[in-house]
Amino acid sequence: MSEPSPESTSSPEPVSSHSRWHTRLRKLLRVSVYTGVVLLLFLAFLPTGLRLGAQYWLNKQPGIEAAIGNVDLNLFSATFALEDLSIEYEGTPRASIDRLALAVQYLPLWSKHALIDHIELQGMRLILEQLEAESAQGARALRIGGLMLPGSSPEEPGAETEPDAQTASAWGIGWNRVAIDDTEIVWRQPEWSAHLLIKHAHLNNVATWEPDSVSELEMQVRLNGAPMNVSAQARPFASRRSSTGHIKIEDFALAKLAPILAPAGVHDIKGILNCDLEHDVTFVAPGNISLGWNGTFALKEAELSTPQVHIADAGLRWEGKGKITTPGDTATTTQISLDSTLELHVLHAEALESGMALQQQGLKWSGSTAVTLEQEHDPGIDIQGAFETGSLSLVDRARSRVLASWKGLDGAGFKFNGAQLNLKQLSVDDLVALHPSTNPAETEPPMVRCDAISAADLQLDMPQEDGDTAVALKTLILEGLGVEIIRYASGHTNIDQWSSPPAAEPEQSHRPGTEGAQNTQIQKEDMTAAPSAETTLHWRLDNLQIEGDSYVHFTDAAAESDISLKLSGVDLSLQDLDSSAPHTRNPLKLDASMGRFATLKADGSISLLASEPQGKLDLKLHGFQLYSIAPYVEEVIGARIEKGALDFDADASIENNLLKLDSQAKLRSFTLGDMTPEQEERISSNLGMPLSLALALLRDEDGDIHLDIPVSGDLASPDVGIAPVVRKALFGAVQETVKLALKPLGILSGAGKLLGLGGDLQLPPVEFPPAHATLENPPQTLEPLGDLLGKRPQLRVILSAPLTSADIDALQARVQEQDRDKQEKDKKKSAEDRKQELTQEQLQTLALPLLQGRLNGIKQWLLDHADVHNNQVLFTQPRLDPAAGKPRVEMHF
Repeated sequence: MSEPSPESTSSPEPVSSHSRWHTRLRKLLRVSVYTGVVLLLFLAFLPTGLRLGAQYWLNKQPGIEAAIGNVDLNLFSATFALEDLSIEYEGTPRASIDRLALAVQYLPLWSKHALIDHIELQGMRLILEQLEAESAQGARALRIGGLMLPGSSPEEPGAETEPDAQTASAWGIGWNRVAIDDTEIVWRQPEWSAHLLIKHAHLNNVATWEPDSVSELEMQVRLNGAPMNVSAQARPFASRRSSTGHIKIEDFALAKLAPILAPAGVHDIKGILNCDLEHDVTFVAPGNISLGWNGTFALKEAELSTPQVHIADAGLRWEGKGKITTPGDTATTTQISLDSTLELHVLHAEALESGMALQQQGLKWSGSTAVTLEQEHDPGIDIQGAFETGSLSLVDRARSRVLASWKGLDGAGFKFNGAQLNLKQLSVDDLVALHPSTNPAETEPPMVRCDAISAADLQLDMPQEDGDTAVALKTLILEGLGVEIIRYASGHTNIDQWSSPPAAEPEQSHRPGTEGAQNTQIQKEDMTAAPSAETTLHWRLDNLQIEGDSYVHFTDAAAESDISLKLSGVDLSLQDLDSSAPHTRNPLKLDASMGRFATLKADGSISLLASEPQGKLDLKLHGFQLYSIAPYVEEVIGARIEKGALDFDADASIENNLLKLDSQAKLRSFTLGDMTPEQEERISSNLGMPLSLALALLRDEDGDIHLDIPVSGDLASPDVGIAPVVRKALFGAVQETVKLALKPLGILSGAGKLLGLGGDLQLPPVEFPPAHATLENPPQTLEPLGDLLGKRPQLRVILSAPLTSADIDALQARVQEQDRDKQEKDKKKSAEDRKQELTQEQLQTLALPLLQGRLNGIKQWLLDHADVHNNQVLFTQPRLDPAAGKPRVEMHF
């Protein structure tokens, strides 16, 4: 093949540089347009794709039926929006969102800051469910909006997780505003459920790269229907993280917490909680937190039960400020402090096992509390303040009786440091204690009443280690104290009701005078119960005072006729009571009234706490009406008393269990009632003389009886009875008083026995010369007799004039002397024959004037020489039967 000639070959046309760049630019533009179109198409269909993809994925989940109304994504403005999301699980709605909007900012990404401009959530409904574990060791699964999240697997023992150093990031995250409105979240688990309705919530200005910036939170929610408002300003990323703000909860129903508290044994919980608190929280270091709050916390109509106690109708209000500081990694001390006021409106509490019930109406506490918790140490507690209460009652429901109740209690200067309690002043109003019935209609009164109790300087030492607890009280004042002591017809007292074990108590209450099933039946074994273990409580009371209208009322329905004694207007002072020094003698002073006019006084000292009391007392009882204890008097002397008043002064001493009582008794207008012959004979036998004579010898010119009565007895002897001891002392005093009165009359033997005591007490006779009636040299007997009759107006002396043989002889001699002729004629007759020659008529004519003259002479002498009344000297019929002995006038009472 031949080569073309040069002439036939064409040369390429040269291309310019401008054309090449133009071509390339067109290609680039074409690619850009295509790319832009694709990108626009991608951006246009991306929201739809996301919506469809997300919806497809959701519907692939078991039991889920989901729908998404709209998804809006704008990469240019960095905004995202999700609308009308709904999720149903097995046909039941479990989640829905009206609108979720998100906007971010790109520029902060250059600084590794992921900044969200805003997040808006509206109209969300979400149900969270924690399901039962398949086994006891298995973890619980969580279902969120119908979507199942598996439970965490239990870690193997000893396994530890270590942080991955690669997870540390220099990126920061933050947002300008998060707004949540009209959102409802329901939490469900087998034990309990909760319902949270977020009406409005804002969280603004959060940025990890600005740790000192202040973030703000505002929330208006309803938790289980209770309104809750939260506002806070926080520095969540500062080196000292902190938060201040306000929390308010209104009318939160405590019943919603019942499932949570059930494992702790708390059930039947009810009530309403209100809270209005300002808080201040600071996180100083890991684990080191300081939490402070200020505001109010209130409960009303609260009720709960445990196996041990049931609390009902509780209402309280706490107002003040508090602070808790927890330890950090190196600190070991947690501190809690409160400066507050606590008001307890109503409280009913009952110990279910024992049946004890407490009913409290009103309590107010104002003060401060500091608690220090240290590792391996007992907590340190320091409480100071004052308190006051309203009415309170402590009831023994098991036996239907009231142990104690009062209308008010106040305490000031309260201090407690964990080992010691101090109280400057304590007062109790209208105390009622030991009431045998909870029914106000019951007639039996409580054992103890007190209008007011005030205590000063109370100190209670409670060592935390081994040691004795000690209570010290400087002054205790009881005003208007009333004590009711009742002795029932059965012989037991109302004191037995409280001292005997519960098993011996009948269910029915007891009344004075009732018998049988309605009386307290104390079993013999109860009275001999073993003593309790020795206590480690020591106590001291410097001064006890009982004053005001105080009284002790004793009613005895076991006596033949009911006895009622009242010791009123009691003013008692008792000092230096110390359980650690029981043998110390306690000064005692008592002033009181018995009845309306009688007075009782006691002054001295006695060791009241000693097992064998020692001491001395000066006792004075004046103006006491004996008829008020007539049955007791009858038990002692064996006869009923009709009237009489007693003045009693005594010096009493107790040494080594021996009681010695030296007393002076004055019985005014003492009169016994009608007695049977047997009673009078028995009393006369005990006295050793006729009762009427003894009374006459005892009475003074005013009709009063004065006796010195020494009483002694062994207090340790269980066989010593009061009545026998008093009877022996009384009859002995009567005998001694009679002997003392009759001693000047010379009718006592050398051994101190009465002479001439038969049916009547014979006095030494007044002797006369035979056939003479003139009292020329009165014997010494008449003068003391006159003194005795003057001092004893009720005493009567009986004069008897017997005709003796010596008188007959003297009268015969007188007749013979008058008739000498006859005397000479009869010389040869014996003296006996001459006596008999006096006729009965002659003897009566001569002897009667003689005997009457003797009687008249003695009586006249007594009337002239002593303060003797005419009716105190009585005569008997002159006796003309010849009597042996010297001519005389016999005297007897």
